[in-house]
Amino acid sequence: MTYDLKDQKFIIAGYGEPLGEAICRILLSHGAVPLLVARNKEALENASLRLEGSDYYPCDLSDDSSLRDLYDHVKKKFGSIRGIVVTVGGFFYDDVQTPGDTQTLVNSNLLVPMKVISSLLGILEKSGSVVFTSSITTLRFGEKNPLSYTVTKYALNGLTYTLATELIAKNIRVNAIAISSISEIYSPNREWKKTRKLGDHSTPAEDIANVVYFLLSDLSEMVDGAIIPVDGGSRFRS
Repeated sequence: MTYDLKDQKFIIAGYGEPLGEAICRILLSHGAVPLLVARNKEALENASLRLEGSDYYPCDLSDDSSLRDLYDHVKKKFGSIRGIVVTVGGFFYDDVQTPGDTQTLVNSNLLVPMKVISSLLGILEKSGSVVFTSSITTLRFGEKNPLSYTVTKYALNGLTYTLATELIAKNIRVNAIAISSISEIYSPNREWKKTRKLGDHSTPAEDIANVVYFLLSDLSEMVDGAIIPVDGGSRFRS
């Protein structure tokens, strides 16, 4: 079963490859108009040429002024948006004996997603949908490291629950996908389906994008405040 997204506008905040591209492609295939947002203007231009029907806007998502400009641009061009996918984030390995720059990951994995939703809430339609990208490490108890990454993604899960509670009165749903490492392969002929299997330690971007599409569409209109694992069951393997 599918749900038509014809002419509905969505923001992919923190667009990048391969996941952002896979999400964009599936939204386009269902008639949506994705707006790709990231800092690198040249990369966005190139992506928009590949992804016919998409639009783009360069923006530093950590900067309040840039976010205000993004809001004004979207409001003027589209009026409103149906949903936001936040794919921005950071990663490094560390542990309690040798902690890394945790504040960097607090900013990218928690504060930026929070600021994006706060800044764009005024143009998000009622019955809209927000999707965050969390990590399967938050669902795999006993994970030793990476310490800072796992802790900040736990915080992102908490943001998901809190915003779901706050925005339910506006009929806006907030969910997150808990993903493992992402396969770098994109194949228009879907050859990836023949090789991937349950338990793999990486998940094709297209598989993840299918779940994002589900969460953005009305197919999931009764799914709210959920952290959905999209890891092929790899968390059950040692």
